[in-house]
Amino acid sequence: MVVPRFGIHHRGTDGLYGLLSKWVAAMNEWSSSLWEAESFEAVGALTGLHLPSSDPAAPAGQRMLSLRDFERGYPEAFWREVMVPEARRAIAQADGYPWRVLPSVGTGRRPQGGDPVGVADFRRLLDAIKEGGVRQVVYHNYAHLTSGEWAMLSEISGTAWRPGSGTQSGYEPPDL
Repeated sequence: MVVPRFGIHHRGTDGLYGLLSKWVAAMNEWSSSLWEAESFEAVGALTGLHLPSSDPAAPAGQRMLSLRDFERGYPEAFWREVMVPEARRAIAQADGYPWRVLPSVGTGRRPQGGDPVGVADFRRLLDAIKEGGVRQVVYHNYAHLTSGEWAMLSEISGTAWRPGSGTQSGYEPPDL
């Protein structure tokens, strides 16, 4: 069984954006002669992950070159070029059997800290890993499941929940 963590948080301790931004910043700190773009290349060489630019003015195919790019959110290319291949890599680690891959996903600040992932980006994450061949995930809400997350998760699970619709026996996610 392969159990990867598909966290994409920025800041925090284990999200992809947060982790890579910390490594780029550390690379700059350790070697002050490096430009940020060179630090991105070094981190990409170490991890095999080259993030697409989130700058709307950047040409297609340009990689992230500045720590400021992390603040612009996730570009569409991030899902295609990073998360779909990460899902496929997890399946390859499971000897090609998608049912042997059970990624952990989450959106909130707990316990990792960092910026919460919005419902739209969470949906894009789930769509990308599904496109990569992953069949199921474990969702960790850490007692702060939002109505938006519940609506989206219940929809992709087969029975869409809508507030006040009477589905799921009147269940309402807690507002923490």
